[in-house]
Order: sequence, then structure tokens, then C-alpha cells
Amino acid sequence: MKLVIYNHGPARRQSLSVPRLSLAKDGRLYLSQALREKLGIVEGEPFQAYLAYDEDTGNILLGRVGAVKVDENVKWVTFTPGGRYTAFVKKFLEDFKLNIKETVHYNYIEKWNGWYVFRRADLDEPETN
Repeated sequence: MKLVIYNHGPARRQSLSVPRLSLAKDGRLYLSQALREKLGIVEGEPFQAYLAYDEDTGNILLGRVGAVKVDENVKWVTFTPGGRYTAFVKKFLEDFKLNIKETVHYNYIEKWNGWYVFRRADLDEPETN
């Protein structure tokens, strides 16, 4: 008989201290507490940012309104406060043909030209910056 021992450790695989985005299959995008702290978001205030997708790497980029250059006709995403900061980005999923079957986490890896860059947690470990 070959036994595999079950480790009933913490349910979370990632530390809560990891700045990350979470993208749910219903099109909701969440900001972790650690990410809200990194971005300096004032608790209880809405947060507005631009979203971008890198088709080569699959990374998601988040740029503060006023900190990154975009065409003037581009609309930003508003994250509303509550239990968690949430934005509804179903069209983002559709536009970039992202087939999300369950919640996917994107860890912060770097800041590039004013954009915060996030990589899928299940594809690669985040770099520490």
C-alpha cells in the first residue's frame, strides 16, 4: 500500500501579501489588498485605471489614469470599493478571447513605462521588485 499524506495546511496557495489581480469567469476583476496598498488606493474611494493585454505574453497591464499615455477616446475601468475593489470587464475577456473557466490570479511582476504588469500565477512565479 502506498500512502499519500494529506497536508491540511492553509487553504490559500498564495500569500495575501502578494500584489495581484484576480479575474473571475463572470468578468469581474478584483484588486488584492496588497495591490491596493502598492497603488496607494484610498480605502472607500473608487479607483480608475486603464487595462491592457499583452498578446505575446498573456500579461495584463494596469495603468493609472493620468500616469500612462492612451488615446483620448479610450475609456478607463472603474474599480468600486466594497468588500473588495471590483471592476466588471466582461468585454475585456471577449475582446481578447480569454476563456476563463475558474478564477485566475495574475501576480505583479514589474512596472514598465508607468504600467503595472501582471503575469498569470499558474504560469510563472512573480519576480520580487
